Amino acid sequence: MEAIDDDLRMATILRSLLLLLAVAASAWFVLGVREARDTARATALVTGEAPLRPAQAQRARSLLDSAGTLNPDLTVAVTRGVLELDQNQNAAAERTLESVTRREPLNLDAWVQLAFAATRNGDRRTFAHAVGVVSALHPKLK
Repeated sequence: MEAIDDDLRMATILRSLLLLLAVAASAWFVLGVREARDTARATALVTGEAPLRPAQAQRARSLLDSAGTLNPDLTVAVTRGVLELDQNQNAAAERTLESVTRREPLNLDAWVQLAFAATRNGDRRTFAHAVGVVSALHPKLK
């Protein structure tokens, strides 16, 4: 009888663990879907008609904050840099995009946007470096 009680207890513990694992996996999936949706919405705002009105810029910032919660993808950071460029926050855009290129040195989009930010910020050295990297990453531009 005692063996049956032990088996029942173990089965209950295993079921509880499986339920907890399923809930955690579902929550992670829902968060991923939300982040993808928020990234897409922010990108649509930022790449649309420029410059953004203040309310649109605030909405884009809010969406990017939400999208970046647990997202290891640097698309959010690149989009944030583009938003900063749109809002004439050129130094902030350059810092944001430099951070992306340090973490993802093969991110062509980040290097192109960094070249724009450096130009608008008057940083010739960073512009020349970014253009050189873009040229190396995309040889057809030579």
